[in-house]
Amino acid sequence: MYKIIKLQNNNDLNNFYLDITKMKDVRIRIGILVSYYKYKNTNLKNKNHPVFKTIEQNDFSFSVIYRSSTDTYEEILKVKKELEQFYLDKYRDQQPKITKNVLSFS
Repeated sequence: MYKIIKLQNNNDLNNFYLDITKMKDVRIRIGILVSYYKYKNTNLKNKNHPVFKTIEQNDFSFSVIYRSSTDTYEEILKVKKELEQFYLDKYRDQQPKITKNVLSFS
């Protein structure tokens, strides 16, 4: 069973990444992606993987947006591309929220 996970920056809705997995617990897959991001900062030559743009902001959320009993990767890849286009169209006019971490002792 394939699942499509959506990782999305909480401040910029246009900054998202869709990932396909067969793992039962998607939190493990997210942990792998975050570990891969931390590893890439020190060791990898290719530092331009699309998921890094979302993870590097350190303010992201994730959810399973699609579950399938499809057995072929080609079919789930087609669904992923359709969902990417859907979210690109949906968030096209959204502006990033500018948030500042304010610490006050007054």
